[in-house]
Amino acid sequence: LEVRLPPPHWIRIRGRVVAPDGSVPTNVQLSPWKTDGNGSPSETADPRTGAFDLGPYPVGEYRLNIQAAGYPPLAIPARKLEPNEVWELG
Repeated sequence: LEVRLPPPHWIRIRGRVVAPDGSVPTNVQLSPWKTDGNGSPSETADPRTGAFDLGPYPVGEYRLNIQAAGYPPLAIPARKLEPNEVWELG
């Protein structure tokens, strides 16, 4: 008997955080959350460019919380991500 498991499917969340003037804020923290209540550890954006590439995470519906020093928190509304999808936030 040989059992072949299907390949795992993952998602990624990518983007860049910039201030209103185009500069990169300091200490950008990103917190992706599955809407079923499972959160992932906070991650940081690149301090030089503000870019981030989060994952891989399991397939599902995610929202993203962003915090940066000196700015109010920002909550990106949830989006369902399909297998091997990349959520490009710009």
